[in-house]
Amino acid sequence: MVSRHISKRLLNYRSALVQLKKMGFDYVFSKTIGEETGVSSDVVRKDFSNMEIRGKRKVGYKVDDLITKLDEMFGKTCCFEIIVVGIGNIGKALTKYENYLSDRIKIKAGFDINPSRINVDNKIPILHFDEVETFVKENDIKVAVVTVPEISAQLVCNKLVECGIKGILNFAPVMLKVPDDVFVKNISFADEITRVFYHAKVN
Repeated sequence: MVSRHISKRLLNYRSALVQLKKMGFDYVFSKTIGEETGVSSDVVRKDFSNMEIRGKRKVGYKVDDLITKLDEMFGKTCCFEIIVVGIGNIGKALTKYENYLSDRIKIKAGFDINPSRINVDNKIPILHFDEVETFVKENDIKVAVVTVPEISAQLVCNKLVECGIKGILNFAPVMLKVPDDVFVKNISFADEITRVFYHAKVN
């Protein structure tokens, strides 16, 4: 298994390759992938070499082969099924505009405690959070997106872990505490915007 840092880079390669394919590229050089993802061509070649992928002289790498290899590496060539907990502004945007997500990600359901947000007939059904344990176990869900208020985030996280969730993408403004076998990625809009200002050297 590759490190988290390298896995992020490989997924960036995949996103770039999907876009290049849409633009009509059949073959691509490491320099082009590097320019699209912000790394050097040497790093790209090294990453692919570690995956036993070799390009062809004068034509580069075959785009379809790279995408297939990356899909195989990350374990699926179809869909990753997830749930969204908290159907406020962020959660609603995710469930309403699912097309913004990767074609490999499918939101199976949303969950909330507010009765006015429950809609079992929605394209992506919105269920009461009381039903989350049954739904997770029946559908073998392993990853959840959490978009609840800070005050309830840890309690929601604890419940999801009890249900068998192993990965959480957390938009709540709090650092969640989880067991060692559960992976959490905390997303802070404030921190990310601060990083953008810092790297853009905006005073």
